[in-house]
Amino acid sequence: MRGILKKAVPVFLLPIIAMAQGVQPADPFEAMLQMQREMDAAMARFHEQMMRDSAFGDFMSTRSMLPKTDLKEEKGKYILSMEIPGVERKSIDVHAKDQMVSVEARREEVHDENSTTYYRHERRVSSYSRTVMVPDDADTGNMEVDYKNGVLTVTMPKKRK
Repeated sequence: MRGILKKAVPVFLLPIIAMAQGVQPADPFEAMLQMQREMDAAMARFHEQMMRDSAFGDFMSTRSMLPKTDLKEEKGKYILSMEIPGVERKSIDVHAKDQMVSVEARREEVHDENSTTYYRHERRVSSYSRTVMVPDDADTGNMEVDYKNGVLTVTMPKKRK
């Protein structure tokens, strides 16, 4: 009789009938949650596999690392420092607009073996761009820039009141 009843009753009433008969209805979102868990597991496996691949792992490690950036206040000035190792000073551009200091740097590596027949010839180009908001009383128009041992230092005096 239940089979006949299900065919004759509108679909939206089936959960109500099931509860009246003591049957707990299935969670309608359980299938979606299971699919989400399976996709998460598949993406985790994919990520692990790609990180084991030396070319992709090397690419990700160089692209995803953000250099350390600090902004501190000292007597009458602000000091912004960024670790940007392996970059030539001429490849670093520092500029300010309003209370924003922007730093852009570019590094290019070429491994060239003095051979016309080579099996592998690698080039690595990376760039870095960061904009930092500085306090309202930082005088960005009179900032001083220094780059030593892979650390960029931008010194800004405080504006006189």
